[in-house]
Amino acid sequence: MRIEIYTSDYTIPSDLFGQENPPPGQPIEVPGSATLTYAGMTIQESAGAPDVINLIVQFVQQNLPGVGVGVFSSWLYDKLKNRDVKKVRINRREVRLERQEIIRIIEETTEEE
Repeated sequence: MRIEIYTSDYTIPSDLFGQENPPPGQPIEVPGSATLTYAGMTIQESAGAPDVINLIVQFVQQNLPGVGVGVFSSWLYDKLKNRDVKKVRINRREVRLERQEIIRIIEETTEEE
């Protein structure tokens, strides 16, 4: 699953990955039995346009996949709330930055995969 975060807050990748300047392509384990991979940042050329943080999320198969999705979704929301996030897209689908909305969209997306 691809997640795009449109922002001008350059500290978000460091906060998500627990290190400054996380290397692209190296997955880490995150809450919810998931792995998160930093796929780099897309810098927008036009003035005032937010840059895009690109992430890839994979869930480990488990007995209760919905629980892991909920835990990961809440973790992601907590990392992004009260930040300068303009927009979040999950598999090209724009999502409101609200806990329940993120959970709903990630659950729907994992069911489709």
